[in-house]
Amino acid sequence: MAVPTDVLWERDPHTAAKHILLRRYLSAWFPIMAKQFRDTGITFLDAFAGPGEYMNSKESSPSIAMTQAMRNEVASTRTQTRLVFIEDDRRRAAHLEGLLASRFPQSSSAADLVTRVHHGRCGDLYEHAIAEVGGWAGPVFANLDGWGADTDLKIVRRIAQQQSSEVLVTFKDQFFVRFANGEQEAGERVFGHGDWRRVDEMSTPQKKPFLLGLYRQCLHDAGFPYVLTLEMIDEGGHSLHLFFGTTSEIAVRKFKDGLWEVDGVAGQRFRDPRDPNQMSFDILQPDFTPLANSIVERLEARDHNMAELCQHALLETIYKDSHVKPVVDSLLEQRRVALVHTGRSYEERVSGSRQHRCSDEGVSSSRSPANPAFWGRRGPSADDGHYPTACGVGARVPRQARMTMTSKITFDRDGLTLVGILFTPDGFDEAGRYEAIVVQGSFSSVKEMMPSTYARKFAENGFVALAFDYAHYGESAGEPRQLESPAEKVSDLQAAVSYLTGLPYVQAVGMLGICTSAGNAVELASLDPRVKALATVAAFLPGPDLYSTMYGAEGLAERKSLAEASRRKYEDTGEVDFVPTYSETDPSAVNYRPTPGAYDYYLNEERGNVPEYRNESAVMGLAEFLESDPVSKASAVSTPTMIVHSDESAFPHEAKRLYEGIRGDKELVWADGNHFDYYDSPAQIDNAVANVTRFFRSHLGTR
Repeated sequence: MAVPTDVLWERDPHTAAKHILLRRYLSAWFPIMAKQFRDTGITFLDAFAGPGEYMNSKESSPSIAMTQAMRNEVASTRTQTRLVFIEDDRRRAAHLEGLLASRFPQSSSAADLVTRVHHGRCGDLYEHAIAEVGGWAGPVFANLDGWGADTDLKIVRRIAQQQSSEVLVTFKDQFFVRFANGEQEAGERVFGHGDWRRVDEMSTPQKKPFLLGLYRQCLHDAGFPYVLTLEMIDEGGHSLHLFFGTTSEIAVRKFKDGLWEVDGVAGQRFRDPRDPNQMSFDILQPDFTPLANSIVERLEARDHNMAELCQHALLETIYKDSHVKPVVDSLLEQRRVALVHTGRSYEERVSGSRQHRCSDEGVSSSRSPANPAFWGRRGPSADDGHYPTACGVGARVPRQARMTMTSKITFDRDGLTLVGILFTPDGFDEAGRYEAIVVQGSFSSVKEMMPSTYARKFAENGFVALAFDYAHYGESAGEPRQLESPAEKVSDLQAAVSYLTGLPYVQAVGMLGICTSAGNAVELASLDPRVKALATVAAFLPGPDLYSTMYGAEGLAERKSLAEASRRKYEDTGEVDFVPTYSETDPSAVNYRPTPGAYDYYLNEERGNVPEYRNESAVMGLAEFLESDPVSKASAVSTPTMIVHSDESAFPHEAKRLYEGIRGDKELVWADGNHFDYYDSPAQIDNAVANVTRFFRSHLGTR
């Protein structure tokens, strides 16, 4: 449509659908960001605000933003929420100001809500307008809904400098016509350089893809690593283009959630303009053919695991990562991809022209409990009674090791100095923004064992990861040595979270607890909202009921009595009684099993018996350990949680009890391998890390 000259005009179907998409996204953006950035506040910028209503609709981007910002869910955070509206036309700016005052009168009395309407050109006013309300202190969401070539790249660049900020940029068909007709001044503003001028040398079919691709690259170069490009097409075939730029994968996922709910509204369809052969999709009867073809094409080039294909779908197509599973199942049925058995884990790869290494039995229905391709279902299946098995797509092939940096760090907990190793990813930049993970291991373990193994893997996947020694263990302070205290371990984990949140480049913290640290992590997650995501691997979850079953009432009472007597001895004499933590020959050990190889991980110097490890425990600490009950804390956990376990890991029924008790967003990954495989077996560790990485990327970050 042409640029309107009246104060009000008709709302076209493109705009109606875009408003629904904006409303759905802002309904998540405002409350989540308000909770995350209480100290700095958040800002919504509507750079081409218009009059605030249409001749045929009272809804507009300013009214949507006001409504979402004034929800109780946002107001209750007491976060300063700023809304800045800029409109070039004086009449429309005045109309908008009056409309907001009459339609949202309560906004003037909301102490934490700041609203400003400015008249003038956005490129001239935006920086001062945001500064005036203190908006540059925190994240900015900018709705840049211009009439064509109106959005200066300098606006995008400036907003990209703000942590956790995002832009939604609109282009209409006139945008392309103007450049084809040689509107050089506008081109310089939009692209920031003269490369766009090559469009004059191109044929008509080449112009639009070239300019779209070039602008997408401009957003990348401006500072947005993730750029989602959409073409909206109405029933008449007219198109409008949207560019969503963000620094967060989770934001892409939230945006796509809204996108797939909007499709089909007001006669709209969406498609990815980068694929000229892609049909627009319908949410009610979606066509997954383009995604299937894309997956097959990638697998023909090389093998991929499921997490990589989900990343591809999320970041490089118009589809959601959740669409990958049904597409892969369909490809399995068509035998366009196949399953490969590698060690203990099953993974899929394309059959195509390359010879694959699986039998016919390897390809089975997704409803079969034996199907290793089934993953990602939340909770037990009502139809088969089994828990999902984690897997990947494509045979896992060795990759060239990514570089990680490590540094020895210390932090304080109640006057005790704790020592850790901080793992940072390849290309680490202290001026950047990273998700961080605290990793802790089994009973009596030290940071050089499985905590560092997992922390290094997470760093290779782009996270900052911290492995450290609990108090009383390894290089950390605390007397007596080798003292097991679940309460102190929870405090240690909390201090580790404080250390990471104090780093300027850490934007959110997740936690992984392996074996007994799973219980410590669960308890902390029930207490500390700074833990944004939680995962457990091969969890050993102690509890009174479990120990009563294991030892009997008398045996349990005897163990507690010995521990209490040892504590009194220490208090009277300063002497500490020690017993082996793990033994295949000494019945006095905390963990005794007279089976050769039962505790090979802890006893073998080639595995976990590293120089820093001491295979002994202070008897006095066992009373507290025997009384701990982390599963009882599950109902207080609202933190998004993933549990990775197997039938051969410790007490699988306790892991399922924990899963069932957690009331927040959760996922149970039921895999294979025995308990100790999750300490140093590449197959089990890679599988666990891939699933936890996928889950953490969905729940960490600034959202």
